[in-house]
Amino acid sequence: MSSFATTRTLFFFLLIPFLTAQTATEVEITAEPSHHLALENEYVRVFKVEVPAHAATLMHRHRHDYVYVTLGDAHLSNEVEGKPPVEVKLADAIRDLCREICPRRQESVRPAVSQCDDRVVAG
Repeated sequence: MSSFATTRTLFFFLLIPFLTAQTATEVEITAEPSHHLALENEYVRVFKVEVPAHAATLMHRHRHDYVYVTLGDAHLSNEVEGKPPVEVKLADAIRDLCREICPRRQESVRPAVSQCDDRVVAG
């Protein structure tokens, strides 16, 4: 093997750990530690979501459309895979339908626990 080929091969093997470290591992919503299953039946799954101050959820995926309701004011950094982070300020009792099922991660920006109920429509 030539010196160039050996160097290129060595470089490739040294690069592998850095490439794999950069990849965010996505988990199902049921495996995300901040999402607590509160109710499940044939029509709906309800998760109580609590993100402590200055903490973040794991990169996770909602596989179905969902409605969320904030319990208290929330100030989050919403990080959707492949997009820049967006800071979101939500007032108490805000309700919204979310149709994006791409992987996401939320970080609590404010110095208090951010709470939310996610209602996932069974599909």
